[in-house]
Amino acid sequence: MKNATIILAPEVDAAILRLIDHVDPSEIPDVLAFLEGIHQRMADILSDFPESGARFQGGVSFISLEGYTYLYEYYAEANEVHVLDLMMPGQNS
Repeated sequence: MKNATIILAPEVDAAILRLIDHVDPSEIPDVLAFLEGIHQRMADILSDFPESGARFQGGVSFISLEGYTYLYEYYAEANEVHVLDLMMPGQNS
């Protein structure tokens, strides 16, 4: 286990906000709770096993949980995982 630090890019928050824009206001708390659970799983996995994701392009890897795909880079020298983006199910780019 590496205990890597997880750093989220602003694009991750922007992706969540874009999703929220398409959700009925009464469902927002449930959607946020669901996404928080996925977010926590991602952070736990990548903190412990930062090299566990599949290669995407160059130094970028990805991990998918419940159809949500996180793009990230791992910097071994700093022991940091930089989460670059979050893609929703059915989203191509």
